[in-house]
Amino acid sequence: MADFEDVFLAVWLAGMLLTWPPWIWFSINSRRTRGEPLVPRPPTGAAFCELRASGRAHGTLLGRASNCLMVAIAGDELWITPTFPFNLVAPYGLMGLEYRIPKRTVTVVETSDSLFGPTVVIDIPRPNAPSRRVALKLTDRKAFLATLNGTASGP
Repeated sequence: MADFEDVFLAVWLAGMLLTWPPWIWFSINSRRTRGEPLVPRPPTGAAFCELRASGRAHGTLLGRASNCLMVAIAGDELWITPTFPFNLVAPYGLMGLEYRIPKRTVTVVETSDSLFGPTVVIDIPRPNAPSRRVALKLTDRKAFLATLNGTASGP
Protein backbone atom coordinates (compact mmCIF):
# COMPACT_ATOMS: atom_id res chain seq x y z
CA MET A 1 0.00 0.00 0.00
CA ALA A 2 1.28 3.49 -0.88
CA ASP A 3 2.23 5.65 2.02
CA PHE A 4 0.82 9.12 2.65
CA GLU A 5 3.76 11.01 1.11
CA ASP A 6 3.41 9.23 -2.23
CA VAL A 7 -0.33 9.86 -2.39
CA PHE A 8 0.09 13.50 -1.36
CA LEU A 9 2.77 14.06 -4.01
CA ALA A 10 0.60 12.50 -6.73
CA VAL A 11 -2.45 14.58 -5.75
CA TRP A 12 -0.38 17.78 -5.48
CA LEU A 13 1.27 17.20 -8.87
CA ALA A 14 -2.08 16.46 -10.52
CA GLY A 15 -3.53 19.64 -9.00
CA MET A 16 -0.64 21.74 -10.26
CA LEU A 17 -0.85 20.29 -13.77
CA LEU A 18 -4.59 20.97 -13.91
CA THR A 19 -4.64 24.48 -12.42
CA TRP A 20 -1.49 26.25 -13.64
CA PRO A 21 -2.25 26.34 -17.39
CA PRO A 22 -5.65 28.04 -16.90
CA TRP A 23 -4.17 30.36 -14.26
CA ILE A 24 -1.36 31.50 -16.56
CA TRP A 25 -3.84 31.86 -19.45
CA PHE A 26 -6.00 34.07 -17.21
CA SER A 27 -2.95 36.17 -16.26
CA ILE A 28 -1.93 36.61 -19.90
CA ASN A 29 -5.49 37.46 -20.93
CA SER A 30 -5.84 40.06 -18.14
CA ARG A 31 -2.74 41.84 -19.45
CA ARG A 32 -3.79 41.72 -23.09
CA THR A 33 -7.24 43.18 -22.37
CA ARG A 34 -5.58 46.16 -20.62
CA GLY A 35 -3.01 46.62 -23.37
CA GLU A 36 -0.13 45.79 -21.03
CA PRO A 37 2.89 43.97 -22.48
CA LEU A 38 3.59 40.37 -21.55
CA VAL A 39 7.29 41.18 -21.28
CA PRO A 40 7.55 44.62 -19.64
CA ARG A 41 10.47 46.68 -20.90
CA PRO A 42 11.86 49.92 -19.51
CA PRO A 43 10.16 52.92 -21.11
CA THR A 44 12.12 54.75 -23.78
CA GLY A 45 13.96 57.73 -22.37
CA ALA A 46 13.32 56.84 -18.75
CA ALA A 47 14.98 59.29 -16.36
CA PHE A 48 15.06 56.54 -13.70
CA CYS A 49 14.79 52.77 -14.10
CA GLU A 50 15.56 49.93 -11.75
CA LEU A 51 14.85 46.38 -12.90
CA ARG A 52 15.48 44.40 -9.71
CA ALA A 53 13.61 46.38 -7.08
CA SER A 54 11.61 44.81 -4.30
CA GLY A 55 8.27 45.99 -3.00
CA ARG A 56 5.36 45.45 -0.68
CA ALA A 57 1.80 46.68 -1.10
CA HIS A 58 0.29 47.39 2.30
CA GLY A 59 -3.21 46.12 2.89
CA THR A 60 -2.94 43.12 0.56
CA LEU A 61 -2.37 39.49 1.34
CA LEU A 62 -0.28 38.70 -1.75
CA GLY A 63 1.41 42.04 -2.44
CA ARG A 64 5.10 41.23 -2.05
CA ALA A 65 7.87 41.04 -4.61
CA SER A 66 11.55 40.37 -4.07
CA ASN A 67 14.07 41.55 -6.68
CA CYS A 68 11.59 41.27 -9.54
CA LEU A 69 9.98 44.71 -9.89
CA MET A 70 10.65 47.27 -12.57
CA VAL A 71 10.37 50.78 -11.13
CA ALA A 72 10.72 53.49 -13.76
CA ILE A 73 10.01 57.17 -14.18
CA ALA A 74 9.56 58.30 -17.76
CA GLY A 75 8.31 61.76 -18.55
CA ASP A 76 5.50 62.43 -16.12
CA GLU A 77 4.70 58.79 -15.34
CA LEU A 78 5.72 56.40 -12.59
CA TRP A 79 5.75 52.75 -13.63
CA ILE A 80 5.81 49.86 -11.18
CA THR A 81 5.39 46.34 -12.55
CA PRO A 82 6.78 42.85 -12.02
CA THR A 83 9.27 41.71 -14.66
CA PHE A 84 8.76 38.65 -16.86
CA PRO A 85 8.03 35.80 -15.95
CA PHE A 86 6.93 36.97 -12.49
CA ASN A 87 4.18 39.12 -13.98
CA LEU A 88 2.43 35.88 -15.04
CA VAL A 89 2.07 34.64 -11.46
CA ALA A 90 -1.14 36.63 -10.93
CA PRO A 91 -3.67 38.53 -13.05
CA TYR A 92 -2.96 42.22 -13.62
CA GLY A 93 -3.35 44.29 -10.46
CA LEU A 94 -4.14 41.43 -8.08
CA MET A 95 -1.00 41.90 -5.99
CA GLY A 96 -1.23 45.70 -5.78
CA LEU A 97 2.21 46.21 -7.32
CA GLU A 98 1.31 47.28 -10.87
CA TYR A 99 0.89 50.96 -11.58
CA ARG A 100 1.33 53.39 -14.43
CA ILE A 101 0.31 56.73 -12.99
CA PRO A 102 1.20 60.43 -13.15
CA LYS A 103 4.17 61.00 -10.85
CA ARG A 104 2.66 64.26 -9.55
CA THR A 105 -0.08 62.24 -7.81
CA VAL A 106 2.39 60.16 -5.78
CA THR A 107 3.14 61.20 -2.21
CA VAL A 108 6.33 60.13 -0.46
CA VAL A 109 5.40 59.06 3.05
CA GLU A 110 8.77 58.09 4.49
CA THR A 111 12.27 56.96 3.66
CA SER A 112 14.47 54.70 5.72
CA ASP A 113 17.76 52.89 5.69
CA SER A 114 17.57 49.41 7.11
CA LEU A 115 19.65 46.29 7.19
CA PHE A 116 17.88 45.19 4.02
CA GLY A 117 18.55 48.38 2.04
CA PRO A 118 17.17 51.84 1.36
CA THR A 119 13.38 51.96 1.33
CA VAL A 120 10.83 54.51 0.13
CA VAL A 121 7.20 54.30 1.21
CA ILE A 122 4.80 56.05 -1.16
CA ASP A 123 1.05 56.63 -1.28
CA ILE A 124 -0.53 55.87 -4.63
CA PRO A 125 -4.01 57.29 -5.28
CA ARG A 126 -6.58 54.92 -6.77
CA PRO A 127 -9.85 55.89 -8.41
CA ASN A 128 -12.92 54.92 -6.35
CA ALA A 129 -10.76 53.39 -3.60
CA PRO A 130 -8.53 54.50 -0.75
CA SER A 131 -4.93 55.23 -1.67
CA ARG A 132 -2.53 52.30 -1.57
CA ARG A 133 0.68 52.49 0.44
CA VAL A 134 3.61 50.79 -1.31
CA ALA A 135 7.08 50.24 0.15
CA LEU A 136 9.84 50.06 -2.47
CA LYS A 137 13.32 48.77 -1.74
CA LEU A 138 15.56 50.47 -4.28
CA THR A 139 19.28 50.36 -4.93
CA ASP A 140 19.43 54.10 -5.74
CA ARG A 141 16.78 55.70 -3.55
CA LYS A 142 18.27 59.20 -3.92
CA ALA A 143 18.04 59.10 -7.72
CA PHE A 144 14.45 57.84 -7.50
CA LEU A 145 13.43 60.65 -5.15
CA ALA A 146 15.23 63.30 -7.23
CA THR A 147 13.54 62.08 -10.41
CA LEU A 148 10.14 61.77 -8.73
CA ASN A 149 10.42 65.32 -7.41
CA GLY A 150 11.65 66.63 -10.77
CA THR A 151 15.13 67.64 -9.63
CA ALA A 152 17.12 64.99 -11.54
CA SER A 153 19.43 66.08 -14.33
CA GLY A 154 18.17 63.56 -16.91
CA PRO A 155 18.77 59.98 -18.15
